[in-house]
Amino acid sequence: MNLQHTENGLKSRPNLMRTGALYVLPVLLLSVVLIALWTVWGRSESIESIYMDQISSSLKIRSALLIPRFKNFIKTSRTHQDFYEFAKTVAGQAETRITLIDQQGNVLCDSENEQMLPNHSSRPEVQMALKTGFGSSVRYSSTLQQRMLYAALRFTDNNHQIMILRTALSVKSIDAVLLKSRQDIIFTGGIIIVIMICLAYIAVIYVIIPVGKISNSAKKIAAGELKVRLPVSGRGAIRDLALNLNEMAEQLHGRLDAITREKSQRDAILSSMTEGVIAVDLNEKITNINNAAKKIFAITSSPDEMSIAELFRDNGISKFVKKVISERITQKQEFALHDINEKFLMVRATAILDESSVISGILLVLSDITMIKKLENFRQDFVADVSHEIKTPLTIIRGAVETLEDGALDDPDSARKFMGIIIRHVDRLNNLIADILSLSSLDHYQQKKQQFAPCNIADTINTAINLCRTKAEKNSVEICAENLTDTKLPGDEGLLEQAIINLIDNALKYSKPDNKIIVKAVKQEDELIISVQDFGCGIAAEHLPRLFERFYRVDRARSRKLGGTGLGLAIVKHIVQLHHGTVEVNSEPDSGSTFIIHLPQE
Repeated sequence: MNLQHTENGLKSRPNLMRTGALYVLPVLLLSVVLIALWTVWGRSESIESIYMDQISSSLKIRSALLIPRFKNFIKTSRTHQDFYEFAKTVAGQAETRITLIDQQGNVLCDSENEQMLPNHSSRPEVQMALKTGFGSSVRYSSTLQQRMLYAALRFTDNNHQIMILRTALSVKSIDAVLLKSRQDIIFTGGIIIVIMICLAYIAVIYVIIPVGKISNSAKKIAAGELKVRLPVSGRGAIRDLALNLNEMAEQLHGRLDAITREKSQRDAILSSMTEGVIAVDLNEKITNINNAAKKIFAITSSPDEMSIAELFRDNGISKFVKKVISERITQKQEFALHDINEKFLMVRATAILDESSVISGILLVLSDITMIKKLENFRQDFVADVSHEIKTPLTIIRGAVETLEDGALDDPDSARKFMGIIIRHVDRLNNLIADILSLSSLDHYQQKKQQFAPCNIADTINTAINLCRTKAEKNSVEICAENLTDTKLPGDEGLLEQAIINLIDNALKYSKPDNKIIVKAVKQEDELIISVQDFGCGIAAEHLPRLFERFYRVDRARSRKLGGTGLGLAIVKHIVQLHHGTVEVNSEPDSGSTFIIHLPQE
C-alpha cells in the first residue's frame, strides 16, 4: 500500500466524516453482516423449537404405549415402593424418566426419585394435560439439576380415576448442539465482520476518499473554477475517471476562454460601432443592444423584455421585422422617431440563423441619418434661396435692358435711370456671389485644422471701423471704439476683420441718422469678448434663434432695399466657429441690438 497515498487519505477523513460520505459503505456492509447473523440466529431458535416439538411428540407416543401397563399395575400395586420399582423398571426400558400423578397433583411415583415428591399440580405440563389431555414444557428440573422436556398425557384408570403419566427427557445434548452451532455462528460472524471492516477500510482509502476528492473538485469545476484539476490515483477506473474529467475541464477551459475572447471582441466591436445594433427574438423582444443604439434612443440601461415596437414607438417596425422573418432576406427601411428630437434612422435587418438554418432572431443595424436629412433639407433650402436671390436681380436687370431696347436708351434721363438700376443689381449679384464664395471658403477652412498666428484684436477692430467709416458718415452715424484691450490671440486677422465689418455694416443698415454704434473688446477670464451695439429698431424675440441662418431676414423687403444678401450674419457665425468661439445677440424692439462674440484666448 502506498504510504503517502494512505496518509493523504487519512488526512482527508475529517472532511469526509463531516459530509457523512465515509460512513456509507462501512455501515452498509456492517448492516448486511448483522442482518445475516440475526437471520442465522433466528433459524437456530427455530431448529431448537422443531427438535423440541419432535421430542415432545415422541414422548407422547411413548406415554400412550405405557398407559396400558400402568393401568394393569395400578390394580395390583398398593405401596409407594411398589410404584417406584415398577416406574424405575419401565423407565429403564423406555429410556425416559417417568412420573405418575393423580388428578390432585400428588406424585404417586417417580422413576428418578424414591422419595415422595411435592405436589405437581402447579407444573405447566400437568395443568395443560388436565385441561386438554396433553401438555408439554421445557424447564429446569430442581430434582435432576438440568433442563428437561416434560410431556404429560391424561388417562383414566380402571377405577375411573383421572391420572397423568408424565415422561421426561434431558435436553442437555440438544443444548450442547445448539450452543456449538451458535458459537460457530458467532465465530464465523466475527471473522466476516473483521473481513468486512478490512474491505470497508480498503474501500474508504481507495474508493470513497478518491471519489470524495473527485466530487469536491468536480463541484468546483461545475461552479466555474475550470483551472482546478482532479487528483489522479494510482490505478483503476477511478484513475481513468479523474483523467477523463481533467481532460474535460481542460477542454471546457479552452472553449470558455475562446467564447470569452469572442464575446469580448464582439462587445468591443459593438461598443465601438457608430451604428446602433439591436438583436430581437422571434417574439420581437429585445435580447441585446449596443451603446450606440442606447444613445440613439436616449436610454441608459438595457430594455429587458421590451418589444422593438415599444422602443421605436412605431408599429411599422413590427411589420418590417415580420417581413424579414417571412422572406428571409436582408431588408432596409427608413424610420422617423418623432418623440426623440425628430431623428431619422436607416434600419437594415438580417435574419439570424442557427446551425440548422432555422431563424432564431433578427439583427437590426441602425444608422442615424438625421444629419444627412438635415443637410439634404439645408441644401434644398440653400439652392432654393440662392435661386430666388439670383432670380430677383436678374429679372430686374432684364426688365431694365428690355426697357432700354424699347426706346428708353434714346432718352438720356431714362437711360441713366435704368442703367443705375442695372448697376445696382449687378453689384447686388456680385455681393451675393462674394458672400457665397466666402461661405464656401469658410466651410473648406472648417474641414481642415488651421494653425492661426497671433493677431492684435485692437488693430483688427480699428481697421474694420476705418473701412466702415465712410458709409457711416454718409448715414450720419458715429462709430465709437471703447475699452479696446490690447490683447493678442491666435486667429486669422482677415477673417476676424470681415466678421466685425459684417456686424458694423448690419448695425449701420438698421441705425437711424445721428445714432451711434459702439464697438468694445474686453478681456474676461480666459476669453475675449467683442461686442457691437447699435440703437436702431431692434429685433423681435421670435427672430433671434434663426438670425444667424443663411438667407434669413427679419424684414426681407427692407433688407433687399438696403442691399443685403442675407448671408452676412451666417458668415460671422462661421468665422467665429472657425476660431472655436460663439456668437450671440441681445435685442429688444425699438431699443437696438448688441451682437457679442466670445473668442477663447488659447
